[in-house]
Amino acid sequence: MTTPATAYLAGPMRGLKEFGFPAFRRATKILRDRGYTIVSPHEMDEAAGYDWSGFTGHEDLAEFNFNLTERLTEDIHAIGAMDAVILLDGWSNSSGARAEASFAWAVGKPVYLFEEGNRINGFTNRLLPISKGLLISIACGDPVEWEG
Repeated sequence: MTTPATAYLAGPMRGLKEFGFPAFRRATKILRDRGYTIVSPHEMDEAAGYDWSGFTGHEDLAEFNFNLTERLTEDIHAIGAMDAVILLDGWSNSSGARAEASFAWAVGKPVYLFEEGNRINGFTNRLLPISKGLLISIACGDPVEWEG
């Protein structure tokens, strides 16, 4: 399997503590340490002036001038410049991440599921290719693995 040089990181954010940033930060670091160029929406939000530190996930985002249409449009533009999209765990429960994956598939970009190393899989980080059109995380093909 050919691995992407540049990738957009997609995953659940709204409704999660601190907007899911801890998971995005962790995956971004792991992937960058492996040589990938990663564009992450958590960094895009921070650059736009959003700070979700201390958020519980139950806040009304409109009170913070968060415009989902603007943010998702910016995310889609970023995906257009990437080689691939990498999905975080829980992506299939996120309408935004599903939209990002669907866009990538529609324009012919590969989509991968990032499986972070854990005790069950022997602490092996993997990128599992996801077949076009699946909205559940079923791996297809040979994974790219590394210790981490």
